[in-house]
Amino acid sequence: MKSTAHTMPTEAAEALALQALAFIATDPARLTAFVEETGVSLDQLHINAGQPATLLSVLEAMLR
Repeated sequence: MKSTAHTMPTEAAEALALQALAFIATDPARLTAFVEETGVSLDQLHINAGQPATLLSVLEAMLR
């Protein structure tokens, strides 16, 4: 059976994750929930916002 997995270019995935992070950051309740869920501090989030691991956690949080 043929796989139905989809792939996205890295740049597009990073852009999507940054947009999702902006969406999260605009709402205090969403931002608080994200920080509590991931255990990252706001300072760490600010410093590491563009890092692949941070962007992955943002995308994972959006899927929950």
